[in-house]
Amino acid sequence: MRSLLLHMLKPNIGLIGYALFLAVNATGIWGGVFPFLPLTMQTHEIMFWFYLSQSVALFVTLFLLARATYVTHRPTFTSLILIAAFVYAVGWSFLIAAMYFHGCELQLSIAGGISLGASSAQFYLLWQQFFAASEPEEGMRDLICGFAYSALMYFALYLLPHAVTAYLIPLVFVPLFALALILSNRRIDFDQPMFEDKPSENVRVYRRFVIASWRSMLAVGAIALCAGVVRSIAIERPEIGTIVNVLSIVALLVVALLVLFLWRNKGLRLNIMKLYRIVFPLLIVAFAVLPFANLSYTRFLAAALFALYSIGLMLAMMQCAQISRDNGIAPSFAFGLFGGVVYAMHDVGFLVGTASDNVAAQGLPVLFVTALLAVSILALMFFFSSIDFKNSRSQLICGDIQLIAPAEATIELRPKRDASAANGDEAHMGQRESEKKLPYNPKNGENRSAFNDRLSLKVADVQQACGLSDRETEVTDYVVRGYTVASIAEQLYVSENTVRTHMKRIYAKCKVHKKQELIDLVEAR
Repeated sequence: MRSLLLHMLKPNIGLIGYALFLAVNATGIWGGVFPFLPLTMQTHEIMFWFYLSQSVALFVTLFLLARATYVTHRPTFTSLILIAAFVYAVGWSFLIAAMYFHGCELQLSIAGGISLGASSAQFYLLWQQFFAASEPEEGMRDLICGFAYSALMYFALYLLPHAVTAYLIPLVFVPLFALALILSNRRIDFDQPMFEDKPSENVRVYRRFVIASWRSMLAVGAIALCAGVVRSIAIERPEIGTIVNVLSIVALLVVALLVLFLWRNKGLRLNIMKLYRIVFPLLIVAFAVLPFANLSYTRFLAAALFALYSIGLMLAMMQCAQISRDNGIAPSFAFGLFGGVVYAMHDVGFLVGTASDNVAAQGLPVLFVTALLAVSILALMFFFSSIDFKNSRSQLICGDIQLIAPAEATIELRPKRDASAANGDEAHMGQRESEKKLPYNPKNGENRSAFNDRLSLKVADVQQACGLSDRETEVTDYVVRGYTVASIAEQLYVSENTVRTHMKRIYAKCKVHKKQELIDLVEAR
């Protein structure tokens, strides 16, 4: 806990830059209002076309950049950061100009929305690249702390005179977080497999990522869809949008601090699909009650959904960063595809909520139509994200986001086993090792403690003592069984460079220098 407090009190420049980016984003492209622009320009027409243009530009840019990364596979350079910062500043300049050029507010707002959406997509991928390329613990910690700090920075912006805040964003804040990103980018080790391996030479690795992640994409996308629906309500009713930002960011701050606390004290596993399975019935009930509720309920529902949306994006970035490290996948491709799906579904929700107004013109209440459409689409999303059509059975298991507590907090004695279990292991160990089975059942991502034999149990002891991740534990199990780098890569659907990187990290955590020392360490358990 002390190390966590020290890290939060002495944040690095990358963490501060990311938090500032998120805080600035919350002032322009997040909730239902512009908190630092005049209310006179926040008409329904202007807000609708601004949010639609920026959100479409955002998810289209994410898809295009993911595709470009897959084809060209070039890491981000300083010039691209400067271009993204320039376009972002231009977007805010369009919004500022809309305050002065009367009669052109709509056109300038649309231009600003497109600029902000496209540049935000680029910045998200730039920060994702930084977090994924950092050391696992440091990268995850900076990402989560960034969300917590962004809430504090957002509230700090309210301490500034509103008349000048809009001007400070393009002139001061954008250059600051762009500079922080440039300086942070210099710390990235571009020799890692996620940057060195060409996607065209590792097609099955990328295909495996899509197959393993599409359910999580739909789960977070369903939350984004709900947020899109309430965004349309917030635009229609400005009194709702005024508190959406504040309450949602407070919730994000609380969740980020809670995750950090649990991680540093006990270690933590977060599974997007399991969390969605918990949240789904609550969403259905919340929308079912919407037609019968008062304005206060609608406000808090909007704020809660935007908070869930923010948390879902945080989990998506964490999962994509972990996948990039574990599998050697380019970070821009991983989050570009994941984020593109999420933001596209947000747009679907936004259009659904808007369409409900037109349907309501036939005589039905607006909130009733909105709730009906939202519940119907949520049910479809849950169906498609939870059913395995190939096997015709439920398949709600997805890879965990693993946050490992400090090694000294995870050392435990090897669990005791009765004699019969031990004898059973000894009788079958030779057969199991000759078959060279996987250390864990790949079809059951939940049950990573289901050991196949005594050797796997020893590897698990090393995992606990040295703080190895699940993927590093799998690699260790293969290494001590005599698998070569090429055969491990074949089994885990990764490149050989990725396996070698995992082995370097394993050696560092276990304080050994070569394969035989690692084998001896495991055998001695």
